[in-house]
Amino acid sequence: MAAIRIRRGTTRGPRSSFTVPVVTHGKVYVGAGGQVDVYGLLNGVQEAPAPVISPSGGTYSTAQQITLADTLGGSAIYYTTDGSTPTTGSTKYAGPFQLSVNATVQAIASASGYLQSPVASATYTFNTQTPTPQFSPAAGTYTTTQAVTISDSTSGAVIYYTTNGSTPTPSSTQYTGPITVSGSTVIQAIATFSGLTNSNVATASYTIQPNGAGINYGNGFSSVAGLTLNGSATNVDDTRLQLTTGLANQAGSAFYNTPTNIQNFTTDFTFQLSLAQADGFTFTIQNVAPTALGGIGGGLGYGPNPSTGTPAGIAKSVAVKFDFYSNAGEGTDSTGLYKNGAVPTTPAIDMTSSGIFLNSGDAIAAHMTYDGVNLILTLTDAVVSKTFTHTFPINIPATIGSNTAYIGFTGGSGGQTSSQKILTWTLTSQAGSVTQTPTFFPSRRNVYHGAKRDPERWNPRRGDLLHDRWLGADHVLDGLQHPHQRG
Repeated sequence: MAAIRIRRGTTRGPRSSFTVPVVTHGKVYVGAGGQVDVYGLLNGVQEAPAPVISPSGGTYSTAQQITLADTLGGSAIYYTTDGSTPTTGSTKYAGPFQLSVNATVQAIASASGYLQSPVASATYTFNTQTPTPQFSPAAGTYTTTQAVTISDSTSGAVIYYTTNGSTPTPSSTQYTGPITVSGSTVIQAIATFSGLTNSNVATASYTIQPNGAGINYGNGFSSVAGLTLNGSATNVDDTRLQLTTGLANQAGSAFYNTPTNIQNFTTDFTFQLSLAQADGFTFTIQNVAPTALGGIGGGLGYGPNPSTGTPAGIAKSVAVKFDFYSNAGEGTDSTGLYKNGAVPTTPAIDMTSSGIFLNSGDAIAAHMTYDGVNLILTLTDAVVSKTFTHTFPINIPATIGSNTAYIGFTGGSGGQTSSQKILTWTLTSQAGSVTQTPTFFPSRRNVYHGAKRDPERWNPRRGDLLHDRWLGADHVLDGLQHPHQRG
């Protein structure tokens, strides 16, 4: 096929017989031999403003009344609801109309003395299911009795709940006010609304440990008292803690100011990743300072930026990542455990098959327990009723060199961005609840020459890391003076 050239101005192409000119947007398009000639028409005439569609497009649970407004005055508005482009032959707007099914409304305005307006468009999606109820404070482990409230985003929805492990139905107890939780309790709830199917079951597990030490942001982060925010971390927009705020090349962290015992703990947090293109965040336990912060991008605010190797990662630490950008083949939906500020890319665990997608935009609940041997992670997306679980064998006190640590979150973005938000967070630890067998140095089998020994030991219950002391020794092993040995 011969190439078609577009010519503008007064130089015309070879005439083509029987070609009908086309007039659009104030221009005349005339076919000529091998090209199209374009001529100006109605110079200086403006387009009519596009109509304003209200309410804005979005997702709704109830029928919406749609209005089309003319900002010019005296315009005729034409519209479609099937996604097709409107013309002056389409339905003429005569007043508000109702939508209760998924539709795309497109509209134009036509006014005397003006060119036809651009097309205005709005897409409406209608839920057929009542939204899932929400709990406040969030599920977690607390040191005091909690008054739990249940709410639903659909005004007028009726909520039913159970606390005995059974699945709630409209025959269960109707929610009328806060539920007092003074011991370990699992609350399950559904919401119902006329014309919609019942919601998915929402579940919240509460553990009360009166003798534990706790971190409690179960109602969100309207106040960040007790936290140190670093880099891009902020809570100024609302009650959520943002690690990255939707800008490029950010790194942020937030740590609880008081070192907390990490020998045995339970923690729960909910997170939501908006416009999630890159990169991810971590839950971090570290023994450096509450001001600790790693690199941007794939460093996730924890390790160094993979592209530059700088800055140094957070030393004396353990981190679990939540990563939705593939920097080194880790995939776009991965987790993993990393130590001592390593680059948190690979090795990684792909979560795709579980149905948990970090970049879904859903609020996802994370539950972690540590018993001194295993760190168990469980993620739950109540919107799609999917769960992911993984166990990480790890000796956290030995890794970070202490039984107490600064605990919090880090996050990073690179050339692509995201708003990474922690919605709620609780943690309860039981100090001294872990018993580990002390390791003595040197062993009783050793025979020493030319040295006196003063063996001391790692005492996990006291939180001390005590090195052996040697007098007059002449060999070095692992940085300690060490004498000759005989088996």
